[in-house]
Amino acid sequence: MNWDGRSAPTKHSVALTLGLLVSTMVAAQPAAAQSSTYPPEVENQCKDDYFRYCSPYALGSDELRRCMEAKGMSLSSHCQQALKNAGYVKPDRTRRGG
Repeated sequence: MNWDGRSAPTKHSVALTLGLLVSTMVAAQPAAAQSSTYPPEVENQCKDDYFRYCSPYALGSDELRRCMEAKGMSLSSHCQQALKNAGYVKPDRTRRGG
């Protein structure tokens, strides 16, 4: 319980709220005004993978990096390629043919 008598938010509800907040903030900003942590190719190609596997973690955080590394072979081939192109992963860390 919180100090005000309400139940504490669950990890899932916090992650969902943050994910929706980030999505809303990104969608509401004009493209030219967006300040990005990652190259556009990585953002575009890995967005679905981020929300599928690692959305509880803040963009640019060590936790997100560790999550994406842990899910590496499960990431979509286009995300793996974008990460490789941006220099985030070594070529031998991606699946063959991807």
